[in-house]
Amino acid sequence: MLRHGLSALVLLATAVSVTGCAGGSDEDDGSPKKIFVSSQLTNGDLRTIGNGITGIMGADAICQNEANGNGVFRTVKAMIVDDIRRRACSTAGCAGGTAEQLDWVLKADRAYARADGTVIGTTNAKGLFVFPLTNAISTAGGNVLTGFSSNADWTSDIAKNCQNWENSGGGLNATIGSNTSTGSSILQNGNRACNLGLVRIYCVEQ
Repeated sequence: MLRHGLSALVLLATAVSVTGCAGGSDEDDGSPKKIFVSSQLTNGDLRTIGNGITGIMGADAICQNEANGNGVFRTVKAMIVDDIRRRACSTAGCAGGTAEQLDWVLKADRAYARADGTVIGTTNAKGLFVFPLTNAISTAGGNVLTGFSSNADWTSDIAKNCQNWENSGGGLNATIGSNTSTGSSILQNGNRACNLGLVRIYCVEQ
């Protein structure tokens, strides 16, 4: 009887180890990664999301909180740059290769899709989208904080990122993108004062 009981426990433990973490594992199965626009609105000072945490980490917190809430995504980070903590490229299109990147959120040669499974595009070998995208990241219009330069070439605009997303003082501006575009304007579609709210963030599954 004891032997049968132990066998059952071993089988149960095996089943838990295989299936119990399915909702929270970061194991990559090769399927399209999810990308979405946050529902939470914010201004340019992203420290307000946590207890004095840095701006980029505040953006990540917004994305992760929303991912946790729907029970679908795993680790999620914000597609926002400041050239200090997160950078896509330091030269146009990463001419120097992926060594230019810093904590970049898009994987190389990978398809990305909306939450409903609609593929929006596939990255190149440098982990960058080639425009135009197949579909827009979102069908609902709105401004998204990005920090990318006006060249829309994946480089950062270090003068327009609300002082590394930690200051919403008057006179400061940040670059914003259009989440309903399929072109490079997803990166840069104008500027917005850092002290104004009603801005969202791109969130990317890792």
